[in-house]
Amino acid sequence: MLETNLGEIRALAIDSDPIIPDPPNIRLLTGPLQNPSDPNFFDLTPNDDVVQLASGILRNTPGGLRALAGNDFVRGSGAAELMNGNSGIDTLIGGCGNDTIRGGQDFDILYGECGNDVLSGNQGGDVAYGGTGNDFIRGGQGNDALVGDSGNDTLIGDAGVDRLWGGEGADLFVLRREARAISQEFGSDQARPIGTFPLSTEEVPADFILDYNPAQGDVIGLAGGLTRNDIVLTERFATIGDARSYDSNGPTPPGAFITADFKFLNIKATVIREASTGNILGLVKDVSPSQIQFSSVSDGAIALG
Repeated sequence: MLETNLGEIRALAIDSDPIIPDPPNIRLLTGPLQNPSDPNFFDLTPNDDVVQLASGILRNTPGGLRALAGNDFVRGSGAAELMNGNSGIDTLIGGCGNDTIRGGQDFDILYGECGNDVLSGNQGGDVAYGGTGNDFIRGGQGNDALVGDSGNDTLIGDAGVDRLWGGEGADLFVLRREARAISQEFGSDQARPIGTFPLSTEEVPADFILDYNPAQGDVIGLAGGLTRNDIVLTERFATIGDARSYDSNGPTPPGAFITADFKFLNIKATVIREASTGNILGLVKDVSPSQIQFSSVSDGAIALG
């Protein structure tokens, strides 16, 4: 059964964030659609679906919601929900339960909102926000932007060159060996003189942690059997761009207007390399090597998502 009462939709959108407003054509979904192909899943249509889930609507479908094809917008309820975007450019918002949200193929926007959520971008370059709570966020394949927001969050870029923001709280940023990691030089050991104009910018070569805060208890976790003895740290200076992509306060909100002008950014960063290969595992913006705390994490501990 479908309802289209906008007042009901607003009442169920608990603690919704203004950076991801509801589309005007959103519909309140209070029952399964006709003729489900698999009773273990709650399937939407292959079209562009725009829905708000009524509380408890997924309780009898262990596989959760599948958005299928189409560019879908799904806002969850206050219950714990499992959502799968599948293909298409999807926006999936959990609501205030402890949700598990997977983007699937293509570029997706994932938002846990409130609760202790598990977010996984899967394929494509995705944007994922944890919201409040202690969230577990991983990018999957592609170049992703991961934001923990408040709470003690775990962020794992996985494959690709990802940007990571922990937000408030004691966050764990996980780095590990990558098949496509490179060992090239990055930046220089001297800052660019003030007033000089860069002739070019450098490409960020690995996952970039943009708001590491030792005062809040942030830690970098080393996975895949790596320990502190397996890495070397160097402080480097470089010019990168566009500056708006590497703002320490977080990424540009989805849908925000961005001007066409290119902005340079001079940075200081700690480069983390694997000692045996020289491959770059990650970079940490505006933090000296002595400020960074490391811990080894088992693969089993980060197998969520």
